[in-house]
Amino acid sequence: MISFQDGVKLIEKDSTSIQSRESELLGKGFTKKLLMVNQEQETFLAKSPDPLSVQEVFRGYIPEKKLDSTTEAVQKHLFSLELELSFIEVLIPCFMRVLFADQLITPEVYLHIDKNNHIFVLSKLLNGFDEFLYSKVAGKFGYILDHKKIPSRKDLDLTEQEAYLVGQLYAAALIFNHWDILNSRLLNAGKIEISGQTKACIVDFGFCLHLSYKGRHTDSLCLDDENFSYGKRINYRFFSLDYNRDYRHRFALPFDTMVGTLLPHTLIEDLYQLSGNDRLSTAMRNGFAAMIKQADKSIRSNPKLYEEVFSECLQSISNESSVKAEDLPYFLNMNYYLGKIGDDNLFSIIKGRIRDCFRLLSCFEQGIDPRILHENARDTYYKVNSF
Repeated sequence: MISFQDGVKLIEKDSTSIQSRESELLGKGFTKKLLMVNQEQETFLAKSPDPLSVQEVFRGYIPEKKLDSTTEAVQKHLFSLELELSFIEVLIPCFMRVLFADQLITPEVYLHIDKNNHIFVLSKLLNGFDEFLYSKVAGKFGYILDHKKIPSRKDLDLTEQEAYLVGQLYAAALIFNHWDILNSRLLNAGKIEISGQTKACIVDFGFCLHLSYKGRHTDSLCLDDENFSYGKRINYRFFSLDYNRDYRHRFALPFDTMVGTLLPHTLIEDLYQLSGNDRLSTAMRNGFAAMIKQADKSIRSNPKLYEEVFSECLQSISNESSVKAEDLPYFLNMNYYLGKIGDDNLFSIIKGRIRDCFRLLSCFEQGIDPRILHENARDTYYKVNSF
C-alpha cells in the first residue's frame, strides 16, 4: 500500500477487475506500468520514467571513451534527472489546473520512490476522456508514420468546438513547453465531458519545461537541429525517416520567456494554424485567447498562486517514499523552482511566456504565419546566445 498526506491510499488493482481499456494502457510504451486503486475504487496508472543512459545524456559533452562510465557521481546525476522529470509530471498538471481554472481538466498525479529508488508516477484515470484527434486519424490512416502522406488538418474534419479545444491545448503547450501534448499517435490530449460541458483535457506531461526527450535540456537540443541556423527557412518535412532522426530536437528552442510557435513533436504541420481567416482558425484563436486570458487572470488574482501549487505538489509525494520532500534540494535546483521574485526562476519564465503568448495572439490575428514567428524566435535566441 502507498499512502499520501491528503489521505489517499493506493493498492495494486486485482487483475480480475481490470477492464479492456485499462489493459490496453498497460501495453503502451516501453516503461513498466501497473494499475492501482484508491479507497473509492478509482483507478490510477503507475508508470516509471524512461531509464536514462550515460550515452543518451552526455554524448557530445564528454569524451567518447567516458560514455561507458558508471561512477557513483554519474549514476546520481542520472537518478536526479529521472527524479526531476517525474517531479515535473506531478507539478505541471497541478499548475495547469490552478492556472487555467475551468478551462482545462488534468488528472490527480502522485509520486512514489520505492526503497530501491525505483520511481513511479501515479496518475488517476479520467472516465470519459476522449483522444478525439487520434480517433479521427486512426479510422482513416491507422498509424500515421506507416504512411507516406501525413494527414492535414482538413483530413481531421474538425468541428468548430473541436478546433476551439485544439486552440486551448495549443496555448497550454506553448506556455509550459509541452512537446508531447500530442505524441506520434496523437494521444495524450483531447476532451472530456464534465457536468454536461465539453472541456479540453491533458493526461500526460512527459516532456515539459526545460527538460525533454531522454533528459536532455532544450537549450542544448536546439544545437542538434539543422534548422537552428540564423536566417534559415524552416522545413516542415517530417516523414518516417526524418521523424526517427529528428524526434529529439526538431524545432527545439531554449525554455525562456520568448515562445516559439512550432512544437517539436507535431506531425500534422497545419494543425496549429491560427493565422487564417477560416472558421477553424478563428475558433482556434478564440480557444487560445480564452486560455491565456484565464492564465493572466489567475496570476493577477492570487500573488501566491505558484507557492500554493508547489506546496500541493510536495504533498503529492508518498509517505513511504525513499526520497522525501525535504530531500529534493539534493536532487533539484531549488533556486530555479523556488527563486525569489525577479530571479530567473520557473514562475518568472512561465509569466513571461504568458505575456509572449499575448504577442503571438496579436500576430495570429494579423495573419502572420506560425513558421515565420518561430523563425523570428529562433533568430532572436541565436543572436542573444551568440551561437
